[in-house]
Amino acid sequence: MDHAARQLCWAIHRDLMQAAILRVAALMRRVLRSDLAAQRIAGARPGRPGG
Repeated sequence: MDHAARQLCWAIHRDLMQAAILRVAALMRRVLRSDLAAQRIAGARPGRPGG
């Protein structure tokens, strides 16, 4: 495998990894936000202990 091909493979791999990391981060942010919203709703609802 020559140097140019190796560089190209690395560039593609890095782009794919970056896209996957961004997708996972966005998903986690959405999950965290919905979890916080659910906790706020649960805390605001009367007759619920804790929260």
